[in-house]
Amino acid sequence: LAGRSGQAPRALKLLVGQANYVQETLAQLDLLPGEFALLPNFPNPFNPTTTIRYALPAAAKVDLAIYNLLGQKIATLLREAPGEAGYHSVIWNGRDDAGQPVASGIYFLHLRAGAHRAVRKMILLK
Repeated sequence: LAGRSGQAPRALKLLVGQANYVQETLAQLDLLPGEFALLPNFPNPFNPTTTIRYALPAAAKVDLAIYNLLGQKIATLLREAPGEAGYHSVIWNGRDDAGQPVASGIYFLHLRAGAHRAVRKMILLK
């Protein structure tokens, strides 16, 4: 039987139990990322919001901040936030820490999770 999109339906498993059981089972099903990654934000260019995605192979404290071309931190999205192993997403609304909309231009997303670090360029077009 084909689904509405023409693709075959997928079987899903519901995992119920304590956190360590669920994490171990997810790892066995290969649903946890194998490595740290800062994935491309989308859309890019964006106006005014964009979704930022990242992957953690293990639990870690996460810092996520936006910098301008001058290297000034304009927005802190996550600070020492506990991050479980898995795929995560955060939406940035194109505003600075004071709640003001930022200007069109190039911005850099900095992600730090434990010993891992990554930077990605984003473009805001108004």
